[in-house]
Amino acid sequence: EASLNDPRALCFLLQCCTQTSNLSPGMEIHHFILHNGLLSDAFLPNYIIRLYTRCGSLYEAHHVFRKILYPTVFSWSAMIAGYTSHGQHDKAIKLYFGMREANVRPDGHTYVAVLTACINGLFLEQGKMVHTHVSSSSYKVDLYVNNTIIDMYAKCGSIDGACDAFAALPERNLVTWNTLLAGFVQHKMWGEAASHFLEMLSQVVIPNHFTISCILKACAGKRDLEMGEKIHDEIQRQGLLQTNVVLGTSLLDMYAKCN
Repeated sequence: EASLNDPRALCFLLQCCTQTSNLSPGMEIHHFILHNGLLSDAFLPNYIIRLYTRCGSLYEAHHVFRKILYPTVFSWSAMIAGYTSHGQHDKAIKLYFGMREANVRPDGHTYVAVLTACINGLFLEQGKMVHTHVSSSSYKVDLYVNNTIIDMYAKCGSIDGACDAFAALPERNLVTWNTLLAGFVQHKMWGEAASHFLEMLSQVVIPNHFTISCILKACAGKRDLEMGEKIHDEIQRQGLLQTNVVLGTSLLDMYAKCN
């Protein structure tokens, strides 16, 4: 019985329920915590919130969240991510601004969650505000956050914003390049996609299936058979067609539109 009153053991059990999306035993643990007056523990409410958000029980999660006297960044981020992952993007964004009003400093997980809400809800203006907050924080050099910012601008209709965010980065990885290339393709900016692809290769960034699929769409869009054939040769050289059926479809589309 003593071990069941150990908050660390209860956190572990709640985490197990969360990882398996097993709500029923998680709720029993929650009731046990309430019955034994353990909800004032610094960590237990956060694990309960994460369990409920993972299982889609957002009302219960928010009820626990409101009971916390001083919610931590973990608490806020779990609720924001929960709303985002279950399609309640406006609530996620509203909660993010409430977090800032409460003078709780967001972390990388918070920024990615709220930016994803902006992407899914097509909330460009709110996304711009979050970008401004990131720029004045220590997460302005976080690649994961910055890649999400580029994605937010591109998917919310501001390819210029995506290009500016991309250009401002001191460091880029394959995901950064892929995100911008996908943005160009989304906006049918075939020439820009092709030129950035060549720039990417010049910086010795090795493309993956997603990159090649994007550039094949750009070749099809600008009717550039010569580049498309070069990409096809590279696909064959690397044996990529054997491992990705999407590339085969992209190739067929490219040849159909270029001939």
